[in-house]
Formats: sequence, C-alpha cells, structure tokens
Amino acid sequence: MKTIPFLTGTQYYRYPTPEPSKWNDDLAHIKRLGFDFIQLRPQWRTHERLEGQYVWDDIDQLFDLAKKHDLKIVFKFFLECAPEWLYDKYNAKRITPDGKTITPFGEGSFYVGGYSPCFDNPVTEARSRLLIADAVKRYRSNDALLFWHAWNEARNRPFGECACSHSLAKYQEWLKNRFSTIDNLNQTLGLSETSFESIKAPASAVQYTLTALWKEWGRERVRDRVAFVADEIRRNDPNRKVLCHSGMCSLTQDIINDGSDDVKNGEVVDIYGVSLIHWAGEYRSFSSLEREAVMRNKDFDANRFIYPMAADWMRAVKKPFWINEFYSDSWGTETPHFTKEDVRLRIGEIVSSGAKGINLWQFRPELYCNESGITGIINMDGSDNERSLEFAKFNEFKFNNKELLDDYIKDKGDIAIVYDPESDAISRLEHPEGDATQYRVTYRYKNSVKGWYSLLYRNGMNVDFIPMAHFSNIKQYKAVILPYPSRFPESAVPELLSYVKDGGIVFSEPGIAQRDFKNWLHYEFPPYGLNELFDVKHGLIKDGKLPFKTKVNLFGKGKAVYFNSFPGEDAYLNIRKSNTDIVKFIKKIMGFKENYKASGNVVVKTGTSCGNKITFILNYDKVKREVVLKSGKKISVKPLSYTVIKDNFQ
Repeated sequence: MKTIPFLTGTQYYRYPTPEPSKWNDDLAHIKRLGFDFIQLRPQWRTHERLEGQYVWDDIDQLFDLAKKHDLKIVFKFFLECAPEWLYDKYNAKRITPDGKTITPFGEGSFYVGGYSPCFDNPVTEARSRLLIADAVKRYRSNDALLFWHAWNEARNRPFGECACSHSLAKYQEWLKNRFSTIDNLNQTLGLSETSFESIKAPASAVQYTLTALWKEWGRERVRDRVAFVADEIRRNDPNRKVLCHSGMCSLTQDIINDGSDDVKNGEVVDIYGVSLIHWAGEYRSFSSLEREAVMRNKDFDANRFIYPMAADWMRAVKKPFWINEFYSDSWGTETPHFTKEDVRLRIGEIVSSGAKGINLWQFRPELYCNESGITGIINMDGSDNERSLEFAKFNEFKFNNKELLDDYIKDKGDIAIVYDPESDAISRLEHPEGDATQYRVTYRYKNSVKGWYSLLYRNGMNVDFIPMAHFSNIKQYKAVILPYPSRFPESAVPELLSYVKDGGIVFSEPGIAQRDFKNWLHYEFPPYGLNELFDVKHGLIKDGKLPFKTKVNLFGKGKAVYFNSFPGEDAYLNIRKSNTDIVKFIKKIMGFKENYKASGNVVVKTGTSCGNKITFILNYDKVKREVVLKSGKKISVKPLSYTVIKDNFQ
C-alpha cells in the first residue's frame, strides 16, 4: 500500500537568506523546474528572540507564496540554534567531560549563532516544546504544508557531547538501568566505583569500555531528542507525517565523535533520510575533500559506490526513506562545479535503490559564512545551468512515470553486509593514529564496510545491509558478510549457527568476537563455539594477516568462510587494485549466477512496480554500452546515462 508519492524538492530558506526580494521569482523558478516542494528551516534563535514572543512573519509570507506557485512546504525545526536568553537565564550551556564550558557559537549550518544548548537540561526541552507547539498550531491547517521535519542531521557530537549535571544524571540513571547495582557494574566491567552517582563522563577515549558506554548512551539521547520533537508535533498535528534525517549515515560517520543510531532514530519518525555525501574518505574542509566521488576525480569509478551504499543502507533502516540532502554542487568557491552527468547518475543510483524522495541542498548557492558559495543548483545570479536543467529533465520523467516511481520497490540483494555499531565503535577506539577525540572515518571497521560494498557493487552484485539490531534477517539471504566483527555478540551466535546449518553462507573477516561485551579480549579466538563453525583457532592478528590460508568449512547444509586477512579494508585502501580474485572466490562459493553481461562500468538493478518488473541500467562509461539481461534481452545504454526498462508496464 502506498504511503507517500515520490517527491522532489529543494531546501530554500534559512534566515537570513535568500532575501525576501528573491522569494517570488525563485519559487516560480522552482515550480518551473518541476519540483514539488520547498523546505524551510526556521531557527529557534530567529523566531523567539525574546522569551515567549514568537514571530513568524517571514514564514507566513513563504507559505503564501508557496500556495501561489502550487508548491508544498517541508517545515524543518532547527532547535540547535538557541536564543541567547536560554543560556543567560537558564544556564543551558554544554559542559565537556573535562569541565570546560562550550560557549555557544555560529558557523555553517548554525550561522545565526546559539549552537548548541544542552537538551538534557529540562528547561531546554520545555521551552523548545512551546516553540514547536506554537508553530504546529499556526500551520497545521495550511494547505501548503506537506510534512514536518523533526531534526536536521540527528547526531551525537562532538566527542564530549555534554557532561553537565543534567546530562550526567541521565547517564547515571541509564547505567543503573543497565547494571542494577554498583557491585554488578564493578564486577562486570572491572571497575571500582562507589556509586552510580560517582561515575563521571570519560574525559579520554583510552578507557575503551566507559567511552563505548558513554557514546552508546549519547546515540540513544539523539534518538530521545528526535522523539520529543516528533511527540510534540504529533500532539498538535496527528495527521501529517514526521520526517527526520541523518547527517551522512551510520556507515560513514565517525561513531565516536559524530555518530548516530539510524535504526533507533528511524523508529520514532514516519520517514527517515540521509545527507548524500560525495566523498568516500576523510572530511578535510569544504574545499579539500579526500576521495571525492565526482567525475572530475580521476578515481571516480573507485569511489562512486558511496551513493548507492548510503541509499541501500537507508532502505535497510527505514521504509520509506528519503535523500534529504542531495548536494547540488561542489563544496567550495574554488572547486570545480559538478557536471550534469554527476547529477544524472546520482539520481539514477538512488532512485533505483528505492528512495521515495529527493531534497536538494540547495536552490541558491549560500551567500555568507563558511558555507558561502556552496551547493546551489542554480547560478549565483539566479540563472539555470546544466545541473538545474538536468534535474528538470528528471522531474519531467517523474511527472510522466508517477505511478512507476510511487510504487517502485527494489528487489532483495544478492548478498548482505551486516553492520554492527559495537564493532564499529571498538575499532574506532583501537585506531592508533591521532587523537581519538578528533574526527576520523578511515579506520579498519569503516574501511572494511566501505571496501566490501565497493568491491561487490563494482563487480556486478546487488548488495543489501542488515543492521545488527535486525540480525535475524540474515535468513532472507543466501550469503552474508561480517566485516571485522570484533564485538560480535554472544547472543547472536545461535542465530548464525542455525543460519549456516540450514544452508546459509557466512564470510567473516578475522577476529570475530575477539572482544566480549565489556571490550576485554578473549584468551583464544573465536569464542562462543564459533571456532567449531569456522574450524579455526588463532591468537592476536598481527600486521592484518593470520598465519594460515583462508578457511572454508562445511557446516550442516551451509558454508562458513574465515578469511586470513581483511579483503574489505584492502579493497578500500588500494582503490586501483582490481581484487577480482576475491570476488571470483565469493561468487564461486555462492554458486552465483551473473545478473547481466556487459563490458565496462555498468550497473543493473531490478525491482517491481504495480506488479511489473522494472530494470534500471546505469552506464558510467563515456561510450555506449550493450547490456544483455538474464532474460536475453539486449539493451543499448547511452554514455554516462541510465535507462529504465518497464516490462509489461502500462
């Protein structure tokens, strides 16, 4: 049953830009390009400058203009830019674990200032609820309103988050619920605390277990913040859907310094989404991004996996899902523009992966602050360019294929990668380079996840993800991959054993469950009876390799493969290396039959819509490619383009 139609739109306004003199012409332009909605980002600091006095004049005007131009509005609350009175009167500033006060500031997304109050402070939540209620009551009956957006890029940042008395009290209560008694906590974790009330936030990331617990709690608090906003919206408007989106996503975030739990966030909203980053490595600056997945990068073909990977992950997290920040252009005033082909093929990837909405970031290039000049789909002077016209072409396709896109569901993947946030976190804490409190996304677990996805995707396989929270879904797949599963939970072992006994195939990188739930190493690996599943025993892994060959063990009706090294990380770190031997090995073990025949950089994805088969074919080469599908049908695809085959679709 359909929940929402496929929609496209664009972020348009966050005070003070664009200026009112541009609004009418811009909205007419947006409609002319074929978009369905605009997104507004009302900032708390702007609309309640004086306590209890809500001023919505600019938003009122934009609602009127949206109706005039037959556009809908996504209303995105932006509570992190809090008014100054909240800090001065209610002491809402955040405190770092080592006792420093984080002075509210303005930059980038938060450029009006006031970033960011402590939402564990009960006054912060209470006052923000009043603002939310005022806005919802004001606009809930407005025909132009499409959805409410509860939180922009819900994430736990920075390393310290907040350790004020309010935050510590909530953290201590969380620990008490987890361990019941202080003696149990001490015996379980090897600590010597006198009471839960004596436990402080870890000021250093070196103490693995306490840091992992602190950040797990922090990710849950992100979910709680999204939940209270969604709750207040629904109390005042129970009829409209509530949206939220992650900044990047769990697969590409630094889980210690900038993480979120997409699964838990998605549970408290109706539609969940993601910011679609265009780099596959470290974030350096707006003008210096490592490993960009844009066509001007000579290594584009090795990095373009980042687009479908984000979409395929979101599909595993929540249906329906949106791409909430589809970057319209490059991140800098001195970096080359994206091309129309960048826009075209990114659209093809995410639509064929099952996204149900695309929101551009943004319509106009930003005018000031450290985000000035970035990511506008039109030119600074308001004129169109090849990127905006390319999106207009897609919007025309959307208009002519409305039923197809509304109902499209991507087929199940050929293989699934299991994502485990606990293995992610411990790998990040083990990372030997640099300060653990500094942003980093190139460590073994993240490298392995990205490398495995890239390797399989670029070699003709459709890949799904399974969040560890949904581990029982492994039984839906012929084969699953466990990237560096160092914290694999003992509770999941029976499910894994049963899966393989019944005919499933598991591929595991070394070190499965080498640490227990408190992050202590076992004396021998693998534990929990997994040594019988894989028929291996070994000690610590040195130099990323074990002193034996990759093991293939028959177990019941299935197979358990234990690698002697880290093929996923190797594929990520050595992007020009083909790694075809590993892919051939995977396919041979699976008895995999190719989905299509084609030369060059071609991607084929299938799904259904209205009971009919739909096939997307993407050609990343600069020459025409001929593709032979499983059915024997031959399809010709133009250079740097995609085509949609609609079998029996009326």
